Amino acid sequence: MKVYFMTLIFSLLACFGGTIMAESSELVLQSTIEPDRVLKAVDLYSEENSLGSGSLQRIMEGEVTIGKPTIKYIPQEQSAHGSVKWDYYSVDAPFTLHRLDGNRYYERAVFQVTLMEPSSIAYDLFPTDIITAETKVKKALSISSDFKFSFKAIEATIGGKEEDSFEYIVLTPLVTPFGKGEKQFYWEYKEFKEQPVFPGIKQAAIILQVPHGLKRINVDLEYKADVVETLFGMITKRKSKTDTVPVTWELSKGP
Repeated sequence: MKVYFMTLIFSLLACFGGTIMAESSELVLQSTIEPDRVLKAVDLYSEENSLGSGSLQRIMEGEVTIGKPTIKYIPQEQSAHGSVKWDYYSVDAPFTLHRLDGNRYYERAVFQVTLMEPSSIAYDLFPTDIITAETKVKKALSISSDFKFSFKAIEATIGGKEEDSFEYIVLTPLVTPFGKGEKQFYWEYKEFKEQPVFPGIKQAAIILQVPHGLKRINVDLEYKADVVETLFGMITKRKSKTDTVPVTWELSKGP
């Protein structure tokens, strides 16, 4: 059986000694962010010169719903010198790229984060690998007590049976992170072999490195998209963006 999915969720793992690792292990079947997890909805707009006035006029293209981040402290072993310079947190920052009406689609989308605390950086970014529409994976299905579906690799599943497995094709176009080790970083979603960027939930995860003891960090979020419209055989491309969204990420070492 072939099952088609659009969203690949990356689970973040930490290991002792300060080494940060990640493992892609779970697919979550979601198409929108739950209402209680919505932070803000913002407009995607393009700009063009207004006839006569010469000023720029905004044209609404689409909408982005920003989800509340999930932030978790990553504990480390005490160093031999007894001092800790940095704290590390995993940050899952989802957003929904809403469907466009008419004969329009996304050719490219970008999610950009700027950390306003100068010495903080993205220690690592996920997904780390480029995902293409040709990725084919076979995994075994399992269901947790809270009814979330997950898929584990057949060879890593104890007692996994071939008849209990699913072969799926990841239809996500190219996804590439940029800016690892920097205070400004972004993910680029691109069209792949005429397969447009899908609307829906996009997952972006960060291993955040901040000065030891920092309780919160101010962050600027920006979203951009190249919108293509086909009308009567003519193709029009427009660059759209959102206003910058300033947010504060609360950093807690508690459970």
